[in-house]
Amino acid sequence: LKAIKAAKDVTDIQMLVLSKDQSLELFSGYPEDYTTICTNLMIEFGLTIEGKQIPGVEDDLSDKDKMDTKVRIIDSMEQRLEQRFSSLCQAAQSGDADIVIKLARQGANLNQIDYDGRTAMHKACKEGNHKVVEILIQNDAERNSKD
Repeated sequence: LKAIKAAKDVTDIQMLVLSKDQSLELFSGYPEDYTTICTNLMIEFGLTIEGKQIPGVEDDLSDKDKMDTKVRIIDSMEQRLEQRFSSLCQAAQSGDADIVIKLARQGANLNQIDYDGRTAMHKACKEGNHKVVEILIQNDAERNSKD
């Protein structure tokens, strides 16, 4: 935890800078507040909570620091989504129902396709992992996608 002080006119402003682990620990007891804060931060950068540009919101290209931060946010979110999808496919293929449930709750895209056009459903079906297939269906995964 690090405190940064900045003088502005007569009033002092103090900002606390938290590491990722510290912020997650702080907000673990307040999931509603965590979601609200994340949503507000994303809106500040003109992004939806999924990391997509909000339609009609223009970027302030003159603020280079803000634009650099926005690019890092988008890159980080894309990496996280790819990691989540990779984990989902591995869990579906191996029959790890608990991991599939966890990833579905975390918002993994259950209908995302890999380089061969296969979804987690394809992988679970191919391996005969019926429990995983049931979980995917219960979480609204597409039943009839073709690879």
